[in-house]
Amino acid sequence: VVLLDEIMEIKKKDVIILSVIFCIFMASSIYYKDTAGIIMTSLGIVLFIALLVVKNKDLLERFVFATVILSSMSLILVYNTGFLDQLAPSYWLDIYYFGSEAQHIAGKGDSNPVRYSGDILTENISPIAGVSSTQFYWSNANPYVGEFRTDIASHEYRLYYYSGYNASSVLLDLSACKYYAQSDIKRNPIPYGYTAGEHIDSGYTIYTNDLPVSLVYSYDQSVSKDYWDNLSPAQRQILMTKAVVTDDDKADLKNVDIDPVKLDCEVEKNDEGAVIRFEGRPGCETYLTFKGLKSDKVDEFIYFYAALPETGEWYPLEFYTMSNWYNGRDCFTLNLGWHEEAVNEIVLTVNQPTIYTCDFEVSTIDVAETTDNISALLDNSPEVINTEDRGTVISFDTDSDTSKYYVLATPYSSKWTCSIDGEDAKVLQANIQYMAVKVPGGHHTVRFEYKGDYDTGIILSVVGVLVFAGYMICGKIRKDKLTGS
Repeated sequence: VVLLDEIMEIKKKDVIILSVIFCIFMASSIYYKDTAGIIMTSLGIVLFIALLVVKNKDLLERFVFATVILSSMSLILVYNTGFLDQLAPSYWLDIYYFGSEAQHIAGKGDSNPVRYSGDILTENISPIAGVSSTQFYWSNANPYVGEFRTDIASHEYRLYYYSGYNASSVLLDLSACKYYAQSDIKRNPIPYGYTAGEHIDSGYTIYTNDLPVSLVYSYDQSVSKDYWDNLSPAQRQILMTKAVVTDDDKADLKNVDIDPVKLDCEVEKNDEGAVIRFEGRPGCETYLTFKGLKSDKVDEFIYFYAALPETGEWYPLEFYTMSNWYNGRDCFTLNLGWHEEAVNEIVLTVNQPTIYTCDFEVSTIDVAETTDNISALLDNSPEVINTEDRGTVISFDTDSDTSKYYVLATPYSSKWTCSIDGEDAKVLQANIQYMAVKVPGGHHTVRFEYKGDYDTGIILSVVGVLVFAGYMICGKIRKDKLTGS
């Protein structure tokens, strides 16, 4: 509108150039079946023709204003009705979606919502496939998920990059991971308790969890976050198989019986890195934790390689020094996998000459014990979990002899509300990143509902339109007065 005078005096050469541009945009939108692109390009063409034909400036201003409003409403309709249908034919999905591990897992048709995880997952693709992954659609970072992953010392180099759970059986089971997509470029071990299935052309072998995992499971007792804060990353995993960690001041337990998992180790330095020796435990997952990791490098991407001479396996830890990807963390835990025989030695090397400092901690987790604990948590899982309105409403029935904490393994947000048999109930922050509600014994219907700031968004949109309209009206009145004078 501000440049309307210059636009109305557009030259013939400019008309030809803009016409070619519009034709290219329209042709590409039609070819790639991009509904939003077709609508927006069409509106642009209509506006362009109006600018050439209509010579009444007042009428043209109104037409521009109407076109802006119409284009905004069109985008809202396109991206909020039939969202997946609109995106599915897009060109970039031909590359990343079709044939991906997400599309393959979505085709299995599970009746209840479950997740998948894996090694080197295709980024941001699970919502398009209509399935959930442990990435939690990481472009929309959740602070509680980030806090949890910091507490367990997960080894991604970006706090919001939810790449998976490093094949940890406890973390996968408690996040309702039924499937694990193991990339041919093997950078994580195969998780304990998963059975190999088919290999797909995109370079993944799909493993299926032997446990009947569920998005909802229950605990008999709770423990406070203060207790959680004093544990090591490996101990925290074990704790979550025995009691739920809540933000409730009235926790049931002051402490939980957790077997010692930290091993005494000796570190021998050499020119290539270090050799870490310890007395491992058979039938366990082995974890190597880097505590207080610092490097002399700036704006560098460093790979640490942890090799197991006894098995021939090796696994990388990616570490960004101070740079645009730096996440400020200095504690990382690397899962070296489950082994029937004890692992007793780790050879650590670095991909480039560097001076680094850290304390090493080696821990083990008895997965047979933790799997039994998680099986008990799943005993009272609901047979059917109902989801409505694209997952913003989740409901299920409970039936137990005593009161229990029912955990919903969905990222926590203060915008979630809960009701039990229609009566409001308090939503607890559970295991740092998820949600829970305490349900009394007997048969009950539990309903979680997400209530975002939709009202605020509508109010701001209306205010914006009114302000813009007021600006246009005031400008017109002022112009009339000046013309009259």
